[in-house]
Amino acid sequence: SKHVGAVQRDIYSIIRFLQKMDHEVVLYTVRTFHRDVATIESVAKEYNIRANIFEPSLSIIKRLKDMVLHSWVLFDGATHVFDQMANDPDFKAYINDFKPDVIFSFCSYSWPILRLAKQMGIHSVFRSHNFESDFFWESLNWRQKFNPFNWLRYAAKHFEEKRAAVYAGAIATLPFEKISKYKQWKDSEKVHILTLPFLALSLREPKIHADKEQIDLFYLGAHYDVIFHLRGAKILIEDIAPRIFKLAGNKIRFHICGAKLPQFLIDQCNGSVVYE
Repeated sequence: SKHVGAVQRDIYSIIRFLQKMDHEVVLYTVRTFHRDVATIESVAKEYNIRANIFEPSLSIIKRLKDMVLHSWVLFDGATHVFDQMANDPDFKAYINDFKPDVIFSFCSYSWPILRLAKQMGIHSVFRSHNFESDFFWESLNWRQKFNPFNWLRYAAKHFEEKRAAVYAGAIATLPFEKISKYKQWKDSEKVHILTLPFLALSLREPKIHADKEQIDLFYLGAHYDVIFHLRGAKILIEDIAPRIFKLAGNKIRFHICGAKLPQFLIDQCNGSVVYE
């Protein structure tokens, strides 16, 4: 779990957080192409918990059939996976046997689990890392935004966000501007800010270099095929850095980190802006 993204680290830190509060925690997760059995078993061992794995069908034919018979919103493949899990007899039997006090469900596309929890009379928490429909739309380039299929995906994700908020007993969200939307959909007293618990564990005491003449600042985008990461790097290189240099001269140096920065931006990097 040391080499995973922020979402996974958030899940693991919440597991640890609940354990420190003397709760028994089990993990029931979906196997996907980026979450193999070995990874899940290593997490179970590290956190000393039971891990259960649901293997969904990834058949497009099944998804189309379920869309026709159940809900058009299953057009979103991520939701279809959790819909299968929520309707799986083994999963339901496990919930009946374990009798959890609370089900934590991560990300809005897992709303079928929240719906099942409400049907079974189990309290639930919807853990929101972002407002999925806006996050999806912001990741598209202008050509992709003209694709009607992406309009449908946007509509599905917005609909899913509302369903997750409505079905959940409470919402634990990162602080972003769409919290106001959650409070329109749900009693505001049940909408709570929960920042990333692992951040506190990641902080270290700063090392002050008394003889350091140049301050190094780092900008990290996961990779620059993601449109808003690219937009941030472009603004930094073309707008922010030149203005900072006018004010501070060569006292500051920017480091741009992350894969797939376009060549036209790499060409604009000089001694004071370094592409790593």
